[in-house]
Amino acid sequence: MDAGQSCTACTGIVGGTFLRAVDYFNPPDRGEPGLHHVRFVAPQVAMITPEEVIGDATLGDLLSRYRPAAMFDRGESEWLQPFSQGHLDRCHDYQLLFYDHLVEVIAEGVEVRRGGFDEAS
Repeated sequence: MDAGQSCTACTGIVGGTFLRAVDYFNPPDRGEPGLHHVRFVAPQVAMITPEEVIGDATLGDLLSRYRPAAMFDRGESEWLQPFSQGHLDRCHDYQLLFYDHLVEVIAEGVEVRRGGFDEAS
């Protein structure tokens, strides 16, 4: 996943309750061409922020250090800490930067695969 990819749709929003996956295309000059998806393993919390309001503190120095990477495991971040920890002992804070928004998810893991997200898989 490279910085600048575009998220085609949040096809993983199920019943308006939580984010299961995100479909995306890498930029034409980066990574493998075609549709891919990131599936969140046991997602607990999600936040989607438009690029116009993403502050430098939100991204920290990860993007500048690891460009063009655009998905980061922030571990047990400051954002994760205020939530009730009863169900979050195996969770990490995952940050995905797309062309025009930031997706941040607290989940047990992520899986990146080729093709669009399929609820049955």
